[in-house]
Amino acid sequence: MGKTSIDGLAVRTSSPRRVSAAASSKRMVGDIVVPARRRSAAPRAEDEQPKSRSRSSAAQPERAPVLDDFTDDLVENDFGAVDEAAWSELLDGFGDNKAKSEDLGLERRIKNNSTRRRDNEAEEDDEPPKSSRRDKKNKLSKKRRFKIKHPIFLTIVIILVALGVTGFVWGDSLISRITNGQSGLFGAIGAMISNEIPFETDANGRTNVLVFGTEGFNMDGATNYIDRDSSGTHDGAQLTDSIMIVSFDQKTQDVALLSLPRDLKVPMACSAGKVNEVYWCNNQNGTNEEAGALALAEQLRQVLGIEFQYWAHVNWGALMDIVDTLGGVTVTLDEDINDKGHTGTVIQAGVPTHINGLQAVALARARYGTAGGDFTRGNSQQKIMEGIIQELSTNGVNITEAFSLLNILGDNLRSNFSADNIKAGVKLLSSFNPSSIRNVLLVDYINNVYHVKTAMINGISYVVPQEGAGNYSKIQGFVAQMLSSNPAVREGSQVAVYNATDTAGVASAEQAALEADGYAVSHIGDSANENCTEKYCVYALNSEMPATQAALAERYGVEVRSGAELPGDINPGLADFVIIVGQAGE
Repeated sequence: MGKTSIDGLAVRTSSPRRVSAAASSKRMVGDIVVPARRRSAAPRAEDEQPKSRSRSSAAQPERAPVLDDFTDDLVENDFGAVDEAAWSELLDGFGDNKAKSEDLGLERRIKNNSTRRRDNEAEEDDEPPKSSRRDKKNKLSKKRRFKIKHPIFLTIVIILVALGVTGFVWGDSLISRITNGQSGLFGAIGAMISNEIPFETDANGRTNVLVFGTEGFNMDGATNYIDRDSSGTHDGAQLTDSIMIVSFDQKTQDVALLSLPRDLKVPMACSAGKVNEVYWCNNQNGTNEEAGALALAEQLRQVLGIEFQYWAHVNWGALMDIVDTLGGVTVTLDEDINDKGHTGTVIQAGVPTHINGLQAVALARARYGTAGGDFTRGNSQQKIMEGIIQELSTNGVNITEAFSLLNILGDNLRSNFSADNIKAGVKLLSSFNPSSIRNVLLVDYINNVYHVKTAMINGISYVVPQEGAGNYSKIQGFVAQMLSSNPAVREGSQVAVYNATDTAGVASAEQAALEADGYAVSHIGDSANENCTEKYCVYALNSEMPATQAALAERYGVEVRSGAELPGDINPGLADFVIIVGQAGE
């Protein structure tokens, strides 16, 4: 250790301790941190110390600086040797020898140090921390990236909006066309989320839909199924050569199909007087779909005696595309068809046959090479309808097929169905058993049953009722029976009622109750008391009416007995079933 004189003040010095580079980058004078001066390659003489002394000093423990020993504070601090700037600062605090401060300048030094420290802190505050600068840089980088990606993002938004608008316009137009303006896309969405609204019904609880078809592969009657928009049109493209009634009971899920011949003579026709003209007569320019459909529905109400709640207009294109979308359908005909020369249709009766869309159109048109001609064509159309329903209810459709079917119906179907009706129809179809579909025939030449016949009137071939042109009473009775939801009524059974009690009027009261439910009562009478000691006794004389037998067994809560057990004093006449009201019923 040496001595150095500064203005007459003796100060002890010692060699500086070796410190790290990071620690040596700053020096402390009092409370002020100042940058260290870079040392020169050749150290000053007064700084040189023997190596033994350096090792001895390094081995000594470090002491914290104290005010009463400021020399040690200045020399032996944690930040290495005091450089020239630090000495200058210290000397400035002491002043000169002639005017010495009583506190040796320490108060001033401490005050100056505090000022420098505040300035230093202000400079540090002005300079943002590294993390802050990094965050700011990241934000700027994100902004740049957003600006770069902004056109892409905007393009995506525009595309999504365009797709949404296009989808809405397409969907709204589609629903509007299918429902003939009854509903739009919003109506369809509302129907999907609202409670189910059932179909409208007639007084008998049935829904009757008039389905009619016109020639051509689009609504304009295109002749070419490939190039439908630019092909020619069929002559008489707006004549309804296919007319079918679909009648169903939503509760029992009973479905019946009835076809009418296109040549049926009717009063509302405006040209040749046939039923296939009525739609065209009231929609000749093709701009009033509803007027034509309602006129045809009214004409058929007069012929068949039923009220129509809905109508649907389809064409060949709808039939062909629907069948192809479903991958074809299977039909089983009741008679042979050999129509090679006209439609190319050759199908054997009783053999399940898988057909595609174009073959379905050919079958629906085939009337040559058949036993019934136009009547056969109507029956074949019912078989195709059954095949479509069978395929839909059995195998269902995937999302692609569903959209395809919607598009097909949008182009080739017009109706007065609402979105609520479509929803109810989908639900009905999902739980429907296709085997329960019944075919109602005005002409059943296999069983030799004819409700209509052909006739030449003024040189024109017509179809008229068996009772004569314009007399539809028998047809209406037959249709009422066959479209009943009661299977016993549809079998057409005859019931006789007998009174085995001592109370008068029992048989007539029971007759009224049966007829109110659609049963046909052939006659009533009295019987001996001992013939039925129970409340009711029921006898079946016709074993070919299982629906009626089951219905009567359920109605009266009894086991139906055979005709051989019928009491000898009862003459059943033409009755198929006999009901005796017994003593227990009094």
